[in-house]
Amino acid sequence: MSPLILSTALLFYVLGLTSSVAGFVTKRQWAMTWAVGAVGIGFLLHTAFLITLWLLQRRFPVANLTEAFSFFSWAVTLSFFIVYFRYHINVLGAFVLPLVTAFLLLASLIWVDHRPLSPELQSYWVYLHTPIAFLSYAAFFVTFTAAVMYLLQSHELKTKRQSLIFYRLPSLAVCDDLINKSLSIGLVLMTLTIITGAFWADAKWGRFWGWDPKECMTLTTWLIYFALFHFRWAIGWRGRRTAYLSLFGFAAVLFTFLGAQYFTGLHKFN
Repeated sequence: MSPLILSTALLFYVLGLTSSVAGFVTKRQWAMTWAVGAVGIGFLLHTAFLITLWLLQRRFPVANLTEAFSFFSWAVTLSFFIVYFRYHINVLGAFVLPLVTAFLLLASLIWVDHRPLSPELQSYWVYLHTPIAFLSYAAFFVTFTAAVMYLLQSHELKTKRQSLIFYRLPSLAVCDDLINKSLSIGLVLMTLTIITGAFWADAKWGRFWGWDPKECMTLTTWLIYFALFHFRWAIGWRGRRTAYLSLFGFAAVLFTFLGAQYFTGLHKFN
C-alpha cells in the first residue's frame, strides 16, 4: 500500500515539475495549467497516503526519517498552493517542486515498514507540536524561495538585462511582500513549536527545557528569523540584505531538520 500510493504521488509531482519547467522556459499557459493539475492530483494522493498511514499505524506519520521526508514535502506542497492561488506566480512550481520531488523521492527510496513510536514520544502533544513544526519549515522555505526570486530579479535589473528570467519572475515588490508574509507566518509557527514542545516536555519529564540538540537548533533558527523580522520592522531593512539573511535562515532550518540525526537526543528519527 505505502510504496504504491507514495510512488504514484511522486509520479504526479514529477509531471508537475516537468510542466513547470517547460512553462518557465516557453511561457506557455497550458504548461502552467498542467503543472498545477498534476501537482494537485499528487497532493490529493499524498494526503490520502498520510491519512491511511495514520489510521493503520494509529499514530501521527512522522515516526522515522522517511515519514518525516514525506510529511515535509506534503507541507511544502500545501504552501505552494496557498502562495500560487494568492499571488498567481506562474513560475513558482519551477522553484518549489524540485525540493518536493527530492524529499519524496528520498522517502520512497528508503521507505521502511511500520515501526511504533518510541515510548518517550507517545503523547497527544505530538498531534499539535509536530505538524506545527513542519508547517513552520514549509513557511520558511517559501521565504527562501521568494528571496531567491528577489535576488535573481534584482540582478536582472541591476545589469539592465532583459533575459528569459526577467520576464518570468514576479516583481521585486511581490517578492518582498511574499518574504514579509511568509516570514511572519513562519515565525509565529516556530514560536508555537517551541511553546508546545516546552509544555510537552513538562508533561512528560517535568521540565520545560532540556537543552536537547534539536531544542538548541530550533532556538537558534528562531533567533535568526526573529532578528530578520526585527531588522525589517524596527530598522527598515528591505531588499537584498533581507533576501540574503533569508537564505541563511533556511540553511539553519535544514540543519535543524536534518542535523539532529547526527546527535543523541529525543528528536532523532528512527
